[in-house]
Amino acid sequence: MKRFFYNIALMFIIVATPCYAEFELTDAQEAMLEQCLAPVKSAEDDLAKVGDLLMQIRNGKVSAKDSIQTVKQLLDAIEQNRKAFMEMKRPEDENVAEIVSLYMRWNGDKLVTYTDILIQLGTELLNNPDTDAELANVLNHCFVAPSLHRLSRYAEEDLAEAEPEIQILKQFSEIARELIRTLDSISNKEEADAAAPRVKQLLAQLLLQEKQVRSLSPRGKSEIHQEIIQTAGYTYGFPLIMMELEEAIDTISDEHSYYESASLKEVFDAIY
Repeated sequence: MKRFFYNIALMFIIVATPCYAEFELTDAQEAMLEQCLAPVKSAEDDLAKVGDLLMQIRNGKVSAKDSIQTVKQLLDAIEQNRKAFMEMKRPEDENVAEIVSLYMRWNGDKLVTYTDILIQLGTELLNNPDTDAELANVLNHCFVAPSLHRLSRYAEEDLAEAEPEIQILKQFSEIARELIRTLDSISNKEEADAAAPRVKQLLAQLLLQEKQVRSLSPRGKSEIHQEIIQTAGYTYGFPLIMMELEEAIDTISDEHSYYESASLKEVFDAIY
């Protein structure tokens, strides 16, 4: 999953990096700028690291118990750096102040995206009954805790009203995850050939389920109903699961050329 977060960061680097060529800074100004931006840059790095680690825990790649201390350290460091940046006084040097402002204007979306990913993963883990209790406690006390929700906090009648939509999200998620696991398990032509029929079946199911997911609409729904659907979406991995699925498909098609399996390639050619 490290590439997953690298790709997100790369997207922002390509489209959201300003040019500071017009500023000619002295060594003292460079040092001041580095000091001003250090907290936010550290927060960006740690948000990517903790997001990657939580995805590995969620996907069973690493043990929650072995990773809890690192997760807590990263979350604490992010909170400290966020506070440090927010409490920082405006630089007295106008050129440095302008560059800091430009940096935040162009890179603020990356921080928001990373934080949204953390909120989504945190909500998903908290709604999974198998999540390690100590990890859940860490998430419940981290800086994004107010944005994390459990489905169990809603009234039974409200959950019952939203149940049809919740099931649509759940079923899509289950199919998508099985497809991702199937694609990730392929490592040679023989396995690709053998997996082709199942991949074809899963893709067909996914396309049907996708139509139902896209039909979900908040129009005319109460605020609590909308909140439940958003919480359910996070609980079943949305929207990250769409990005993970795209990555799995790109990996086997672009990086591995379907392992030279004509039958597997035919499955995807029929859809794309």
